[in-house]
Amino acid sequence: MSPVSNDRIKLLYIAGLGRSGSTILGNILGEIEGFFYGGEFHSIWMKNFSGNRLCGCWAPFDECQVWNAIIQQAFGGMDGVDAREMIQMEPLGARTRHVPLMLFPQVRRMLASRLAEYTLRLGKLYRAVQETTGSRVIVYSSKLPSYGYVLGMTPGVDLYVVHLVRDPRAVAYSWLRKKPQPANDKLSNEHQLVHQQPVSPVKRSLLWDAWNVSAEAF
Repeated sequence: MSPVSNDRIKLLYIAGLGRSGSTILGNILGEIEGFFYGGEFHSIWMKNFSGNRLCGCWAPFDECQVWNAIIQQAFGGMDGVDAREMIQMEPLGARTRHVPLMLFPQVRRMLASRLAEYTLRLGKLYRAVQETTGSRVIVYSSKLPSYGYVLGMTPGVDLYVVHLVRDPRAVAYSWLRKKPQPANDKLSNEHQLVHQQPVSPVKRSLLWDAWNVSAEAF
């Protein structure tokens, strides 16, 4: 696809709690012409760069042709960005505990200053996604309200938000079940499945309240 001009990057952020159907929604939106669904972008540094998790195409991240092209465009290759540094910078202002602070303009400016280098690199990544895939809209399903605030601080991003809410009973039930996740074992070079551990309904119900209130504030 032909590269997109240097217009602001339209980014559609799916906010809400895990197990609410964000993957299904993201995949549906990704089928629309001009939309690119990249999954949970915020975990790319930990799970993909550092862990080499499988892409949605079932290739290891460092072998995926699409992501290789994106990273080459953004940073000059896989070695052009320090993933460990990105992981270390994120807690400076992208945690859930920062959400109340983000409601105050002065504190918001302070957090933006802390994350200036972080958001600069995010902007490069999203611009590369747009130009490499030819997409008009990038769909992003990290769901964290705090990370949504960070995206709003990212240079060149025109942010839109969908607050996805699922019945709390269904969410609690879903978290009782083990969910397979694709993983890549670098040592054996074999594709495996890891399982997220179940979470108690009480804990998940409390998180449902806190997460969705935070998303509403966002």
